[in-house]
Amino acid sequence: MSSFAARHAIVSPMRVGVLELVPGGHRLTYVRRILPAFASIGEVTFITSTQAVSSEEYRTQIKPLEGSFRLEARDSVANMADPTRESLGAIARCVGARAVDHLVVPLCDGTIQRAGLARVSGRLRVPAGVEIEGLMMRGSYAHEPPRGLKERLRCAAWLRSASWAPFSVVHHLDRIALDWMRREQPSMAKRLRLMPDPVERPAQITREAARDRLGMDSRGRVIGCVGVMDERKGMDLLIRAFLQAELAPDDRLLLAGKHSPQICALIKAQGPKASERVVSIDKYMTEEELELSSAAMDVMATPYPPGRGHVGSSSSLVRAAMLERPVLSSPQGLVGDNVTGFGLGYTCDVTDEAAFARAIREALDASGSFSLSEAGRRFVEFNSIENFLACFTARARERAGLPPLPGARSWDWVMEAAKP
Repeated sequence: MSSFAARHAIVSPMRVGVLELVPGGHRLTYVRRILPAFASIGEVTFITSTQAVSSEEYRTQIKPLEGSFRLEARDSVANMADPTRESLGAIARCVGARAVDHLVVPLCDGTIQRAGLARVSGRLRVPAGVEIEGLMMRGSYAHEPPRGLKERLRCAAWLRSASWAPFSVVHHLDRIALDWMRREQPSMAKRLRLMPDPVERPAQITREAARDRLGMDSRGRVIGCVGVMDERKGMDLLIRAFLQAELAPDDRLLLAGKHSPQICALIKAQGPKASERVVSIDKYMTEEELELSSAAMDVMATPYPPGRGHVGSSSSLVRAAMLERPVLSSPQGLVGDNVTGFGLGYTCDVTDEAAFARAIREALDASGSFSLSEAGRRFVEFNSIENFLACFTARARERAGLPPLPGARSWDWVMEAAKP
């Protein structure tokens, strides 16, 4: 044990808090994955909202784990667009009362900036012997540099306030954003860690069997996307390009996940052609349904157009690579960089409808001969659940005097295979 770890070691059992007030998106999926791993270290309390507990996401993701953790749920308005104020209040109550030794904030974007401002203003004090760590996902400034004085000042404030936060470890899913933060805010560099994007390895199932279980026709080729279907991800561009592409009559587009009202309206506006060619599964998808939908595809589409805010990590990309399905993506952002850097598929200008339509046809035509490179296989292994848990629990296990979880893989190991 290092001298630093010895000074911050905890007498067993360690009290671990996991804080997440909002049920939407991937939030409770992350909580579900880490709760058992932290429960193996000590006593775990899940700090959340009554709104989250009553959600469908909680019922499917967290309820099966009840009994392995203590639940602390308060009434909250955390379903609003910015729940970070309440998250900060929960942090302050938790550490102020010394209710935990180690507090984990699985998705801390926005909250970490508020925590930094609260610390420098004296409104947030972390007692000796208590540590906080969190996971960030956002990093648009690293991909799309701010324009104009106002945006540059906002960017500087975003980064500086994050650096002030009393977090001992800050994980990030986006290595491009992580490298940018290290360059722009060197004082934060030692606390930053690259986090794998955790995806459970899908069960081995044929395309035909997956389609049958989804109630789809097994004939033809399928390109599609899983998760939330909205314009931010470029689903409008994908739908239009697919319907313009020169494809076989039984080739289809699969959209598996909750649709935004705009996407529902767009599909309806396309008329009979869309109703015959677009397979729309408009609902919250379980992990099994995400796996089946991905396995049913010949090509996974992750358009994520520039300027719409989705520039970071994508579990859809990782899942496709695990299934050895090629990905068709915009060249921008982390997804585009991963596709080209690790041979995970193809990129095109998704904002050019004709070019996108051609790329869809070409990707489907080439999908039968696609295979992962060694770099692609290492990329998959890095983003395994096992590596995610090893990374996320490393600091808490060190403080508890426990060895790291086995199977940890470093990003340097991945990059060894990506070198020309």
